[in-house]
Amino acid sequence: MSILFLLGSADCRFGPPLYLDTGRAAHGNGRAVSQIARVGAWYAASYDPRRRPLESARLKRLRNFLTGVVLVGVVGMAAELLLIGHTDGWYQLIPVVLLTAMAVAMAWRLARPRRLTAWVVRLLMLSSVASGLAGVILHYRGNEAFELEMYPTLFGAALVFETITGATPVLAPGSMALLGLVGLAATYRDKTRPGAAEFSAPQSDEEYQP
Repeated sequence: MSILFLLGSADCRFGPPLYLDTGRAAHGNGRAVSQIARVGAWYAASYDPRRRPLESARLKRLRNFLTGVVLVGVVGMAAELLLIGHTDGWYQLIPVVLLTAMAVAMAWRLARPRRLTAWVVRLLMLSSVASGLAGVILHYRGNEAFELEMYPTLFGAALVFETITGATPVLAPGSMALLGLVGLAATYRDKTRPGAAEFSAPQSDEEYQP
């Protein structure tokens, strides 16, 4: 008689159940039955919520790619701010310091993908978004004050247009907010922890350690 074994976790959220017909295997040799038992034990262990892989290799590559994109963007933006002399006063140094910290954190993240580095990157990315939005507002107000000083009669749409197209690029700080959002996407629901390893099917009796 054939016996159907249900292999896998009882909780179907962690993987589809796998059925093996041991009747045919039993007519072959005892090693086949042993192989079925070992594969079943591996299958159940690999879908244990405490041991299952935390993310696929494809998702990991995507995270690393986004992290690299942010790292390149951060280094380029920091260099640009230094070249244009964006260092007049402490408030202009904030984005330079923040970008430097972001570059260090992203490099740390690539070198050691751990939960701690993910949270550090998230905190800095949120700060980058906030800094970008604050920069847009400050640039707009600075241009507006300059335009009103030059042309006191300006108002309405004309004032808005002259302010946006003024000497200081109003929307330039928004690139920091964009980089921050990409950085947050790179660590979204990232549950990497030390010791997380991918599972592979055992090849011998000694390879599987429950």
